[in-house]
Amino acid sequence: MHLLIVSQYFWPESFRINDLAQEFVKRGHEVTVLTGIPNYPKGKFYSGYNLFSHSEVWQGVNIIRVPIIPRGKANAIRLSLNYLSFMIMGCLLCLLRCPKKFDALFVFQTSPITAGLPAIVLKKIYQVPVYFWVQDLWPETLIALNKVKSKIALGLITKFVKYIYQQCDVILVQSRGFIDSILNHGISRDKIVYLPNWAESLYLKEVESVESPAVHFPEGFNILFAGNLGESQGLETIIEAAELTKDNLQIHWNLLGEGRVKEKLQQQINEKELSQTVHLHAKRPIEEMPAYFKACDTLLVTLQDNFLFRLTIPSKLQCYLASGKPILGALNGESAHILKESGAGLVADAEDPKQLAAAALNMSALSEHKRQEMGELGKVYYQANFSREECLSQLESLLPQTKHSEPCVV
Repeated sequence: MHLLIVSQYFWPESFRINDLAQEFVKRGHEVTVLTGIPNYPKGKFYSGYNLFSHSEVWQGVNIIRVPIIPRGKANAIRLSLNYLSFMIMGCLLCLLRCPKKFDALFVFQTSPITAGLPAIVLKKIYQVPVYFWVQDLWPETLIALNKVKSKIALGLITKFVKYIYQQCDVILVQSRGFIDSILNHGISRDKIVYLPNWAESLYLKEVESVESPAVHFPEGFNILFAGNLGESQGLETIIEAAELTKDNLQIHWNLLGEGRVKEKLQQQINEKELSQTVHLHAKRPIEEMPAYFKACDTLLVTLQDNFLFRLTIPSKLQCYLASGKPILGALNGESAHILKESGAGLVADAEDPKQLAAAALNMSALSEHKRQEMGELGKVYYQANFSREECLSQLESLLPQTKHSEPCVV
């Protein structure tokens, strides 16, 4: 099978679609990715890339890049230009670069949903099926983050979302909580398939000390939040919880990653005089993350408290579960249910710093044996519900099995 993946984000940006593409190549399929020029999350092109970056091959995956406007500091205007530039250039260049030599189109739909339009264009011209993997709900994401207030604009976006969904042959959802939203757009239940995110296989391997990067956490009990430092994560809750535990110098809150609120977090740390117990770390390559997970005492996942994030499963949760470490959560809905059902950690309500601070202190007071037990329960739950091999095999079984010999023009 020759699969064309359409995704605004791809390697060297760190997204789950990288692992999917790489694994499908290993399974004997031909994979081409139509994507933008990497600039997430810092908003500027990665070193070695520019507007004229055209094509490359990574791990056997053919990559076609289209010129886009980088995110910059991710204000409303720059984000809109970033989203629209990929949609427009993707629609134009996909026709030039990709003749009818693929069997299916697969869209990895994080925000924005506009990134799916090039796949719809190709479907109409070449009559191939579209598989649309929904990671973020639209327009719910815009409403939840208060990005669009105009009822007219929201109405137009809702119509666009409905059009995209109607053109898809199969709609895959990363959370069962997404299903009702998609049904509300008039989509048949038969078109919707639950396909959760999984953890890359490196999280399931034992970390060998000779291969591990040097990880330097402060002496004491280290809590690690790893991933995007954005608005939806509700990171103010962590700062406020840290303020409540700051007299306990053994409790350390570590935030590792990049994102639009990182500067604001540093300001809050300075203003609240939390530098002894709250530590910001630069983003690290995904290959190093298992070593960081192993070095901490517990992992932390947080989300804002609103209707959308009660339905969402943040992709880091599967990585946390697979790693076999205990987990602290400050979230509601689907993700909180998973943590409670698995027994993998302690859960506070979203945006409740008092509960999170109490959970952190309770976790630190547990014996090492009890925390290890929690981690093992999480790993068992991961294998039973989010197994990488089973998820990928499920997707593979849904896709056409015809195989072409000629690739897209790269």
